[in-house]
Amino acid sequence: MKDKISIQLVLLDTQLHISAINKISKYNSELFTIDSVESVSMLPNMDLSDWSYSKSKLASMFTPSPNMDITIGIIENSIEGNYFVRRLGDKSGILSFHHVDIILRQENIDSFNFLLIAIYKLVTLFRLGDKKNDKKSVHFLHDETRSCLFDMVGNKADLVYSASHACLCPECEAKLRKSKLPNGYVDILKKELHRVRKSSYYKIIDFVKRRPVLSLIVTAISSLLFNILSS
Repeated sequence: MKDKISIQLVLLDTQLHISAINKISKYNSELFTIDSVESVSMLPNMDLSDWSYSKSKLASMFTPSPNMDITIGIIENSIEGNYFVRRLGDKSGILSFHHVDIILRQENIDSFNFLLIAIYKLVTLFRLGDKKNDKKSVHFLHDETRSCLFDMVGNKADLVYSASHACLCPECEAKLRKSKLPNGYVDILKKELHRVRKSSYYKIIDFVKRRPVLSLIVTAISSLLFNILSS
């Protein structure tokens, strides 16, 4: 697709997921490109009583780049409403890794998957032309968990579904196809979301955990065949 969305990432204070951020900065997508990564070293004190940052305080921490389509802040702290991802304005958004590791590590899911689906969500909302009005954004979000890019994830533990098997549910796909997205956008988005899966290594680990006896049998047979073939 022509005219990929250009993105600037702004790393807010200490980052515990540098490997995932480095990976996304080199990621090959037909829909977006990471063209700049900046850092903000000192953050103000949290301004909400539940030890989180308000939307207005987050918006004051960085200025959207005039040279980029979107500027996305990345923070380790909790943000208002206990969200993972929020739009801050017509050209900016924020994503929080708060609790992400705890949730995904239990299911052997790479935190990079979360970073990727969060960016796809923000890029798509930008393409829809929502600007500062969140009504269209809410129109796409749904309470039911469907492994969909637009799952509300009211129960944060449900993040594991979209982070391990991302997709567009039929309802959201139909809405997107009726919108004013560029030709071919939805098909490319579906194709790229299909890449958001557990790694083969973790799939094997999960299989061994679920079926230890069968795993032992398969290992024994494989070893026997290997010995026979190599003799």
